[in-house]
Amino acid sequence: MIYTMIVLTPPALPPTILKSAHGGEGDWSLVTLDLATAKTLLSTFYQSYDEAPDFSIFPLKMTETPQGLLGVARKGDVRLVCHYLEKEPGVASITTIAVPQNEFDAGEKFLEYMDNLDFLTIDQTAIQAQPKWAMAINFRQNIEK
Repeated sequence: MIYTMIVLTPPALPPTILKSAHGGEGDWSLVTLDLATAKTLLSTFYQSYDEAPDFSIFPLKMTETPQGLLGVARKGDVRLVCHYLEKEPGVASITTIAVPQNEFDAGEKFLEYMDNLDFLTIDQTAIQAQPKWAMAINFRQNIEK
């Protein structure tokens, strides 16, 4: 008997939110990431922790909602990876944020991008799975009021 196994994965489509990098002050930029690059980065980030971090090395969610991956890079070196769902056309609703252990600057830069770019929002429900990010985002939003 011959058995056939078919594995279906989401197509590797370019993200619909961004088509290019967004510059920032200094050497920082917000960039789109393809699935293979994001998986490699997430694996590297994951291994930098002594204990299991609050993010997965599997970047995509099982959903029909369009999704993608963004990164925050300094001089081309990606230091933060985030996953988004495009619940509204043209708006990236961030669900997960990942950084290597002891990386602090990229998170601050990412929050600055969140403040300044209209197409970035936080999925308040999903981000609760990452308490440190939920707290940082909540704190920052309360300061701005």
